[in-house]
Amino acid sequence: MKSLQGARLFLGPRVNPSRPVPLLIHFHGAPWLFELHIARHLPGVALIAVQLGSGSNAYRRPFMQSEQANVFQDLLSEAAREAGIKHGWASITLSGFSAGYGAVREILRRPESFALVNSVLLLDGMHTSYQPEGKPVADGGKLDPAGLDSLWPSRRKLLPAGKLSFLPIPRFFPAPTPARRSARNTC
Repeated sequence: MKSLQGARLFLGPRVNPSRPVPLLIHFHGAPWLFELHIARHLPGVALIAVQLGSGSNAYRRPFMQSEQANVFQDLLSEAAREAGIKHGWASITLSGFSAGYGAVREILRRPESFALVNSVLLLDGMHTSYQPEGKPVADGGKLDPAGLDSLWPSRRKLLPAGKLSFLPIPRFFPAPTPARRSARNTC
């Protein structure tokens, strides 16, 4: 898509552009896998699959707050235009796997974008960077709390409204630390 290199639009086989259409935007993962799932199980849904590379920064940077641009809004508008959607999006769901969480957290930092999102599905939990960058806790690094700020303060709005879901994958890298166990249990 022009508004975001690495994003591609897929319309389920039963999308009706004359009616409001549910939109799923997935960050980080093989687009064909999500397209196949939409085609088989959610045929009335539009999908924007975003594959930007490795590391949450690759996903965070395009959505960083800027006075001049709102990539998220541009992406929504371009997708609606390309799909010929006449009555807007019925709902907007963000999903992210691993590094894709970088985009989800940046999008939710903007109040105007947060208001548009109906639900968030984090496929393997919340991610943040290490301080210093690249130094895991096992090697003396610390978790960067700035990477959690968009969901953590908002959890009181997200959880009761049914906007936030986690699908945890029981695997940790590096091994579980007290900080991660604590964060997981507090949610």
